[in-house]
Amino acid sequence: MRFHCRGRVRLWVPLALLVAGSIWALGRLDEPVRAAEFTAIDLKRLVLRPPQGAFSDPRWEAELSSALARVAPPDARDPAALARVADMVGRLPFVAEVGTPRVLWPDGLEVPVRLREPVACVRTGEEFRVVAEDGVILPGNWPAPPLIEGRPLPVIGPNDGAFDKRPAGSRLAERRHLDGLAVALSMRSELPAADAQTLGPLLIDATRSAATSADEPGTLLELEGQRLVLFGRAPGSGEPGELPDELKWRSLSKAAALLRSDGPAGVQDWSVADLRWDTPAIRMRDGSAPPPLPETPRKSAPKTAGTPVSPSTPNAPKKPGVR
Repeated sequence: MRFHCRGRVRLWVPLALLVAGSIWALGRLDEPVRAAEFTAIDLKRLVLRPPQGAFSDPRWEAELSSALARVAPPDARDPAALARVADMVGRLPFVAEVGTPRVLWPDGLEVPVRLREPVACVRTGEEFRVVAEDGVILPGNWPAPPLIEGRPLPVIGPNDGAFDKRPAGSRLAERRHLDGLAVALSMRSELPAADAQTLGPLLIDATRSAATSADEPGTLLELEGQRLVLFGRAPGSGEPGELPDELKWRSLSKAAALLRSDGPAGVQDWSVADLRWDTPAIRMRDGSAPPPLPETPRKSAPKTAGTPVSPSTPNAPKKPGVR
């Protein structure tokens, strides 16, 4: 199964849930041989093997082990029993999809799964939980927004306590949070990692996204150093006259370049960047006129179906080995 995003191709990646050395014979020595041939799978021994570079919270394996410990050992020759194991695995909030289990004689059981990928996070009390691209809140609290692929995950705001009592596995449902998720997904696809690192952690407040006008900035991106980005409507609004998302992120890349010290003029700090216009409006921190914005390279066209994807990046899918 393939999942296509703008400028990015995601593949079904099987993660090996391997119960090593777990098929064992039941029966006593004084029972007939036919009784000893009955086999069961002990689910207490397992290894979750993601491909190299894939995100997997170590606490998820502990949650998986706890869930499997409550399942009776299935008969290795009973497809229905094996399907029930797969169904249980598929109910875990960090699992996006489950394939067909396969008995590995005599070593164990393989259950191919696809884990959900964190793209943003939400504040729960004084900590944070990561959110997958389909809006599912994933288990595991973090003291600060974690780094994924070298960039900090954006926080879906406005941090008003809406998620303090929401359990893992629940989905974002309010329009403002879904709009914030759409911004996070678009940013992940369009904003280069170097620019995301320069800008640092940010909060997305899409509460007023649908009300965007010339006087209403709509979605706000709150950055470190009291910097504010005016984004307008969230991606996918379909409103006529809205600047394409790609152009907004390209403008933010130019603004991020001003904050780096490797340019000819050194760091040129700003307080507000309005991305809603063809030429972004930049308000410099010292009140001076904004400098000419540097040009940013255009993204190459996405690869078409059937074009091989280079596995040179850490995120490139790799089939895990099964031993």
